[in-house]
Amino acid sequence: MYTEGWDRQVVTRGAQAKATKITINTQRVYPPLNRDRDALPAAAAPTLQARPDPGQ
Repeated sequence: MYTEGWDRQVVTRGAQAKATKITINTQRVYPPLNRDRDALPAAAAPTLQARPDPGQ
């Protein structure tokens, strides 16, 4: 289950929710591992991910 907001509105469930959580937990919350100092500010810039399609 994937939720958004302070009131935890359910956006999607099942495989789509799992894919979204995997992306967040394995790519979005970690700094780059290439040891390039110039890559750190770029990694800190927010990249807005499209909202999951609740119809899937």
